[in-house]
Amino acid sequence: MDNALDPILDSVAIDECHYDCTNFVEWSHVLKTTFQTENKKYVLEIDSSRLPEDDDPIHAKREYLKCLGDMMETKFIMQVCMNNHFKRRFALSIPKEIYDQLKFEFIERLKSKRYEIFTNRSTE
Repeated sequence: MDNALDPILDSVAIDECHYDCTNFVEWSHVLKTTFQTENKKYVLEIDSSRLPEDDDPIHAKREYLKCLGDMMETKFIMQVCMNNHFKRRFALSIPKEIYDQLKFEFIERLKSKRYEIFTNRSTE
């Protein structure tokens, strides 16, 4: 039986891009491109408390289940593209939380590096 994720997981870009704390921009670009292609990029923008709602209970349930399925697929893809440390660290997180936390850490590292470069130039 074929897995629906096989075409995505066979992608060269995903196979070669494993997040290791030094390549957030590349990793983010590969994932966003992949998710955009699969119409799942919205998952990086919603959190579990804001899943789709609708007045029609049947439609709402269908949308809710689709969103949950998309979240699980994107989380799986994100974790396939991480080293073991990050897989364990984000085992219980949703895709938006993973992405937001890694983005925050990346920005903080950039700020730290910028400050380090600035202080080194000032002391010369």
